[in-house]
Amino acid sequence: MVRQIKRSEILYLIILFSGFLLIALQFFGWIVDDLYIYFRYVNNFVNGMGIVYNPGEYVEGFSSFSWFMILSVFRFLGLPLELSAKLAGLLFVLPDLYLIYKISLGLGLGRLSIFVCILMMFNLPFIIWSVSGFEIMFYVFLLLAGFYKIIKSETSTQNSVTVSILIFFIAVSRPEGFLMAASYLVFLYIFCKDKKFAIKTAVLSGIMFSLFLIFRIIYFGDILPNTYYAKIGHDIVGNYELKSYRNGVFYIIDFFRHNIQFIPLLILIPFFIKNLIFRKSFKFIIAVICIQFFFTVFSGGDWMVQYRFIIPAVPFLSLALVFCLNEFIILKNIKAPGTYVLLSSFLLMIAYSIVAEDKFIIQKETVMWNNLKQYSDDIKKKYSARQSGCKRFLRDYSVLS
Repeated sequence: MVRQIKRSEILYLIILFSGFLLIALQFFGWIVDDLYIYFRYVNNFVNGMGIVYNPGEYVEGFSSFSWFMILSVFRFLGLPLELSAKLAGLLFVLPDLYLIYKISLGLGLGRLSIFVCILMMFNLPFIIWSVSGFEIMFYVFLLLAGFYKIIKSETSTQNSVTVSILIFFIAVSRPEGFLMAASYLVFLYIFCKDKKFAIKTAVLSGIMFSLFLIFRIIYFGDILPNTYYAKIGHDIVGNYELKSYRNGVFYIIDFFRHNIQFIPLLILIPFFIKNLIFRKSFKFIIAVICIQFFFTVFSGGDWMVQYRFIIPAVPFLSLALVFCLNEFIILKNIKAPGTYVLLSSFLLMIAYSIVAEDKFIIQKETVMWNNLKQYSDDIKKKYSARQSGCKRFLRDYSVLS
């Protein structure tokens, strides 16, 4: 049974989130040009042209259908898209924080639960992508909410609908979401004593996902978004594929190299895997990490800065690490002073990984895209004028000929 969070603990979470905001807002001006693909789709959709990048061309050119719908709601309400997207991503960190703390308490991590929150939030990849305007923090919310609901194991009809909706949104919110949703259904069956409840929930989410696939086939003519073919779209075996998988492996290694606070997990887990593997919740955590890493290797990593493909695994890496630390403290019978020294060493690693990280690329992209936005109106005017001149030339030429 997951206990209620105390008022003093809520205060700690608010302080943590405030500290996170202070750091994250320093990168708020950073943006990736791919976000404007979403915006073009949203503008065309809201203006009655359909879900298209170019009118008449029905291609699903974005990675998250659910995030597209959320952005469309912002546009229907007349809100500025870029600001709304970035604020929404940033604000989703708050429920992410609440859920990871709630999960940690429910898994018996006690006072170490707050340390799980620190590990999740205070690393540059998580900070950067929280202000990106992309779907990452929303996807993390779905993963944590689904995880929490499954380990809580409530079998009411209302909970069945809630869990099935969460699993459906997991499936349609990221390219790897289908694999993640399937694993959630497996663990729902493992955790739930009422197997009929688990089957009913799986059927409900399966119906929703099937209807979505039918819509996707009818509207876009494919079961996969165009981003899959553009960014992955390779076979299983071959020279190109092996090079891609190698890039994905190095992508994961680089993540650990630049976020050294997670390296102790790789050292500790072989020693405590025998003790922890019998716990269903720990198996669930490891399964989520493995699926995200599998997708990262299969896709060959990502060209965008700060390990976007690893972010969904970060909360679960944090949980797994603290699980192992807790076992280490218990096994070695480490008293309070020793525990504080151990945790302090991790805080130093966290601070080092944030401060020492090379932020030059982020700063360069921020300046470049903000400059482009500043001059975009002039570019549009010049382009429109040239386009009009071109049309006049073609009209005059056609008359002469």
